Amino acid sequence: MTAAEKEAKKAKDAAAKEEKAAKDARENPTVDENGEHIMTVAEAKAQAAELQNTLVAGEAAVEEKIRIEQEQMANEPATPAEPVKQEEDDGHIETVEEAKAKMAAAQKAMEDGIAATDHKIEQENTDQANMPNFGALADLHGSLSNMSNSKKKKEVNNMCAKLNIQPENSDYKLDPQELSDTLIARAKEAGMSEKKINEALAE
Repeated sequence: MTAAEKEAKKAKDAAAKEEKAAKDARENPTVDENGEHIMTVAEAKAQAAELQNTLVAGEAAVEEKIRIEQEQMANEPATPAEPVKQEEDDGHIETVEEAKAKMAAAQKAMEDGIAATDHKIEQENTDQANMPNFGALADLHGSLSNMSNSKKKKEVNNMCAKLNIQPENSDYKLDPQELSDTLIARAKEAGMSEKKINEALAE
């Protein structure tokens, strides 16, 4: 193969690659007419799984924090029966009643913290329950797409029947203009005259 032939083949291959990429972009769009990304089924499931994992991790962190707090409380020394001198040297001797009151306040603060945490978890569960079912949305999108494909397949089959040619799998992926040109060309190759083609398509 000469250098000129190699260059010609290289240019032909590049053109074929660009044409295939353009065709794939038309047949498998990743954005809608407004330029917004179309979420795939896999992406929707991944997003739902990520949200679920985040919730599970949050619950685990809260449970671990509560466990540590309870362990610390259990390891604290019991309130002594005798009055205890406060660390700060202000001359005040803490009574048993004052020590009990301080412990009760600490217990209440911990219970309030646990209650707040439980409320937060409950709110997160409610938010999770109110989130859209991405899997159902993806299934609905697929059903609508299948309905559209079924209608197009029927139209292609009808057009092929009028032209006395057999449909091919690639026909169902063509846009209307490409489909018309392809089927007419195939009918001509099969020996059908242009007049017969026009009459058949006019029916």
